[in-house]
Amino acid sequence: MPHGHFAMLNSRNQRLRVLLLNPPFKHRVLRDFYCCTYSKTGYLWHPIDLLAQSGILGARHEVSVCDAVALGMTRKSALDAAANFNPDAVYSLIGSLTLESDLAFIEELYRRAGAKIIVSGDAVLNKPEFLLETHPSIHAALFNFTNQDLLNILEANTDSVRDAAFKTQRGIEVRRMGGASEFQYPVPNHAAFNHNAYNMPLAPQEFVTILTAFGCPHSCAFCNSGVRSLGFSLRRIENVEQEIAHVHSQGIRHIFFKDMTFGIGKERTGRLCEYLVRNAPGTTWHAYTRLDLLDEHTITMFARSGCRLLQLGIETADPRVGSASRKPLDLSRAANTFKIMRREGITPGAHFIMGLPRATLMSDIRTMRRAAALNPGYASFNAFMPRPGSEWFEKGQNRARSGFALKMLVRAAYLYFYCRPRSLVAFFSRTASMRRGQSLSAMLRYLIFVPDLKRRGAGSGK
Repeated sequence: MPHGHFAMLNSRNQRLRVLLLNPPFKHRVLRDFYCCTYSKTGYLWHPIDLLAQSGILGARHEVSVCDAVALGMTRKSALDAAANFNPDAVYSLIGSLTLESDLAFIEELYRRAGAKIIVSGDAVLNKPEFLLETHPSIHAALFNFTNQDLLNILEANTDSVRDAAFKTQRGIEVRRMGGASEFQYPVPNHAAFNHNAYNMPLAPQEFVTILTAFGCPHSCAFCNSGVRSLGFSLRRIENVEQEIAHVHSQGIRHIFFKDMTFGIGKERTGRLCEYLVRNAPGTTWHAYTRLDLLDEHTITMFARSGCRLLQLGIETADPRVGSASRKPLDLSRAANTFKIMRREGITPGAHFIMGLPRATLMSDIRTMRRAAALNPGYASFNAFMPRPGSEWFEKGQNRARSGFALKMLVRAAYLYFYCRPRSLVAFFSRTASMRRGQSLSAMLRYLIFVPDLKRRGAGSGK
């Protein structure tokens, strides 16, 4: 059907009012970087999609940020704040775990403000044309937030759009050309985000979130962040250094590098670490990375440049399950790597997935026990649910156990790991008293009221 009533906004000569929105939800939830998950201990980082676009759009348009999740806003207060800004356009995150709530909020905002609404998030990776066809309020969906596609859509320059689905007079056009091998964008407007509203495990109260790469070069079957779904491209290192220099000049001394896999390219990573040592003294940082990227030299280099925490996906203790998911595991290497990290003053963090396809109850119990034996500074246990855009989502791969059984298993894993005396001692020694109480309270709420483990893609029809 034609979509003439969704005419593009005017030319680049018109200064637009654009709202960057993370919609409210009843639980603390993370929706950025095409990944949606519940916050188990109350942690939140700055939504990297909104951060990047605050720089890209802010160079030419008036931009306001409303992170309703971080600010704990009710639906009414978030709706009032968004509508009172009187936006010409809204760029909103939506998630597979929160999709029904997100779409209802967007529809209500559209009725009140009449703004053009563009969305991104994991829910748009599955049949985005269905999302646009069935929701008149949504004008476009982005598959990459690091380029100028959103800017080009708003300025009616759709010939230059590479990775988005959008409405035209002829209908819905979907383009997935893939990102360039390298990208850059203007320094984000970090001041538009209330840093006190965000917190991370073992990180200082005030920190910033910075991106050095988009996507991931690997292709784990359970993940939608890999090369087959999002692609992979590196941010120009000079552009990263420019942003680090800016936040350092503002007095912020901790960085969360929000790459899906930090440390790709030894020479490039070495240059970044050397820049931190020479030009950002006193800065500490943490990141996600992979076990096979870490050797003794790299760990020592990371520690020297201020690294205090590395989060690694160990996933499972069952080699058969690891092979099926295309995430090879080497638990002896993990143990040795964690030992070197501790020696260098870096806290190891480990992530595990319960209920993966081909896993059995006994193999998941072995994973719980192995997590305790590895004894990372903190552990995160996640219930497997196929993610929109991942290989297993597209193949309709089911989890190993029912939703209720999986909830109980996740609860058991957390209790088994964190109720050990040495885990409690480590937690209390590393965490400031106020943050400690908040994290414990959030963890107890999560364990008692584990949210429903249901994901929806835009085209799921459920």
